[in-house]
Amino acid sequence: MTAWFDFALWTALLVAVVVVAFESTRRIPAQGLTKRTALVLGGCAVVSFAFGAAYYWMHVNSAELAAGFNKNQIKELPPEWGADQPLEKRQSNSLAYVSAAFLDQGVLLKHVDQSGSWVLYQPSQKALAERESAVAIRTQLQDQSWGFAKIAWTWWLSCLFAAVFGYLAGRRPVAGDKSEGR
Repeated sequence: MTAWFDFALWTALLVAVVVVAFESTRRIPAQGLTKRTALVLGGCAVVSFAFGAAYYWMHVNSAELAAGFNKNQIKELPPEWGADQPLEKRQSNSLAYVSAAFLDQGVLLKHVDQSGSWVLYQPSQKALAERESAVAIRTQLQDQSWGFAKIAWTWWLSCLFAAVFGYLAGRRPVAGDKSEGR
């Protein structure tokens, strides 16, 4: 219920800003730029810029969060890694490293097994499900980021286009109108 209410509220606000910007600039050719028109257009510009900036800020934050997943370059552990550690600790630490690498970037690396030899990591069903969930979250963040960017540009450009088209519509003579002001 609240999602529809939010959508309706923000859409009504955007439409109101666009209509007011269009109508205000439509009157400029006939009436000139009055103080009231300038204030109304300034208010529309401030609202449009503020909402666009807020959505753009959310886009940047979501994009940085999604990009943060791809920063680390996961490398294979060298064969002499952990040679000074007991076998049990070497096994658990190498397994933790390769399982984290799989969860983060989906790479399969070698780790030390119980016998002390290097074997390729074989993820469990739980690890596969966690990896799938991590990929889904990353994809959702990227989609959300682009959605915020589109909304930001919608706020900015719709107000701008409304003002331009309103001005152009005000300059166009109306059929049957013989007045000089139009």
